[in-house]
Amino acid sequence: MNIFEDDTKRLRFEDIIWVVFIILCIGNILGNENEIKYINSNNKFYKYNADKIFDMVLTITLFIYIYFLIRNYDAYKKVENSKKELYLVKLFGSTFILVGSICLIYFQKNQSSFVGSPGI
Repeated sequence: MNIFEDDTKRLRFEDIIWVVFIILCIGNILGNENEIKYINSNNKFYKYNADKIFDMVLTITLFIYIYFLIRNYDAYKKVENSKKELYLVKLFGSTFILVGSICLIYFQKNQSSFVGSPGI
């Protein structure tokens, strides 16, 4: 049985994802605190820590968005024809968010002076 066959299990799993998102938001707050310390002290240690936090948050977020893209694709395949167009919009939205997070990861890996979270 895959995760998409049982809506109750899928929703419980997605509850865990939302808790992870809360933790990731706290991570971004901690990253921002390191950025503030960097601005005030010009100590590269704080910038390094902030960037590592942002890298981790973006990477985990990427995997979450991959999950939602797969889930929405699966739902699109299963929905009746009269609702396909609506579900296609949802699938496109998931695709755009995934592409956006890939762009942010690229930015985060290649930037050296941007201060603050690169978040979506």
